[in-house]
Amino acid sequence: MKLLATFKHISSKNADYGAAEAYLTFEHDEFTMKPTLDENGRLVPREGYRLATLNCGEEDFAVACLRSNLRYGKNQKREDVKSHHYIISFDPRDGTDNGLTVDKAQSLGEEFCNEHFPGHQAIVCTHPDGHNHSGNIHVHIVINSLRIEAVPLLPYMDRPADTKDGCKHRCTDAAMEYFKSEVMEMCHRENLYQIDLLHGSKNRVTEREYWAQKKGQLALDKANAPMIADGITPRQTKFETDKQRLRQTIRKALARAGRFDAFAALLLSACGSADTDTAGSSGDNFLVVLNYGKYLDSSAIKMFEQETGIKIKLEEYESPEEMYTKFSAGSISYDVVRTSDYMVERLIHEGKVAPIDFSSFSYYKNLDPAILAAAEVFDPQNQYSMPYFYGTLGILYNTTMVSEEETESWNILWDDRYRDTIIMQNSVRDSFVPALRLLGRDINTEDETDLRDALSLLVEQKPLIYAYYVDETADEMIAGNAALALVYSGEAATAMESNADLSYTVPKEGSNLWIDSWFIPADSTHKENAEKFLDFLGREDVAMLNFDYVCYATPNQAVVDALDEDTRNDTTIFPPDDVFANCTVYKQLGSDTTELYSYLWKTLKSE
Repeated sequence: MKLLATFKHISSKNADYGAAEAYLTFEHDEFTMKPTLDENGRLVPREGYRLATLNCGEEDFAVACLRSNLRYGKNQKREDVKSHHYIISFDPRDGTDNGLTVDKAQSLGEEFCNEHFPGHQAIVCTHPDGHNHSGNIHVHIVINSLRIEAVPLLPYMDRPADTKDGCKHRCTDAAMEYFKSEVMEMCHRENLYQIDLLHGSKNRVTEREYWAQKKGQLALDKANAPMIADGITPRQTKFETDKQRLRQTIRKALARAGRFDAFAALLLSACGSADTDTAGSSGDNFLVVLNYGKYLDSSAIKMFEQETGIKIKLEEYESPEEMYTKFSAGSISYDVVRTSDYMVERLIHEGKVAPIDFSSFSYYKNLDPAILAAAEVFDPQNQYSMPYFYGTLGILYNTTMVSEEETESWNILWDDRYRDTIIMQNSVRDSFVPALRLLGRDINTEDETDLRDALSLLVEQKPLIYAYYVDETADEMIAGNAALALVYSGEAATAMESNADLSYTVPKEGSNLWIDSWFIPADSTHKENAEKFLDFLGREDVAMLNFDYVCYATPNQAVVDALDEDTRNDTTIFPPDDVFANCTVYKQLGSDTTELYSYLWKTLKSE
């Protein structure tokens, strides 16, 4: 296997900065990552490495980082990202063909660090060989996440705070793209081998899959060893991961099929047999479930399997739009799907959702009638879906910077006093909500004038914006890097647990009420099993497990009644009646409006 120049990133919440240096200077087991000890129990030093520290003065890396963290009051919490670890790995052939030495690689690493991570304490270490003994020289760059000096605005930075001392480094997708292009340019300049790091390879595997394959192969070799010793040829000598088998299945289907429908049929046939095997059963004793990641407690799945004998194969996605793409592709036959309100509505209109026989359910009675009534916006008469979690869109704010009274109106997000401290959602419909509500317009409006008026407000707001985020918002607010953020209530609750200075409110003009729900696809071949699963999720003990795991508002009234008073009265999780009544559920928009939204969003981002 060729290992051409590559670039990777690892963030760490480990407060022991010395552990990073120990890993770089002493041998570690490639599987357990524990230090390797000699026969006397002593650490075994690595051989042939080079190491340097930057911006640490006369102190070692760990001490310097801890002093800086204390000085700025940052990186004091367990959940804080303490350091970033970047690795530049060169092609094994660069040593013989292009004269790359450990010293040369170290010099390139220090140059890369000084250029791209100025103002950060760093340790740069070059190893002469890879963990798999491939002979590839590679450079480790570990930086303190905290910046101790102000620096110029670099090309990968997208906000003023990225240049300030006392603020933290962010490894965004855009930053990684930039770093990869810089590694490519460096290899080109130094006449080293390289690949297109920006587009990857069709045969590229993830780190997780690589280790799964490696560990699986070792286990298989160990199992085969006694047979080989007895002169028996093992049936299988090469271990393959599930992903490897899937890739092979896809390639075979592509090679045999002349048309898309033939390809889909071949793939469905192959995947159908694979799903049965994965479920560990024959016939109909399994379910394929499509859900958000980390949105279902694994112990609940195990309980269902043990109680019913029905095996669960769990598939995941990250956004409703990704769910729609995976679902509509037809490559996997899903039996149960969880998605957002407006997407349920869309699929109902497309005839892709089966009605559910709730009369056979034992625990449907646990669902709050108020939530069922709200769900009728996207599922009239609640025939096709079952609510799972719900919440609101509001403002998360730092009480040391912003008063509660100021957040009563969406106007606070247009207040010049908070310039460069406001985070908006990197989501077109969510970011339009405050503007539409300030204008007194419906958040489900399809009127072009309404949407263009809202755009004008958002363009006016843009100079005040710290950043447009989704996943990074909570971390930034917890770290105290921003004063205000447009977030969903579940994110707010999680952030508030980590920072006592944070609070959440839904402004008086009203907002979005979101409801995530389960549905059964019209083409499900295991509808009876699917209904058993949905009824199981409504059982109090199971719903409590999932509530504790996800920490979003549950529509299960039996769970709510069983909660302690403080949790039940937590208005961030469970919106009060007046807030609930003042919020609107998203409806699926027409194609023309969807296209208009997309155009307006691009216009805003380009301003």
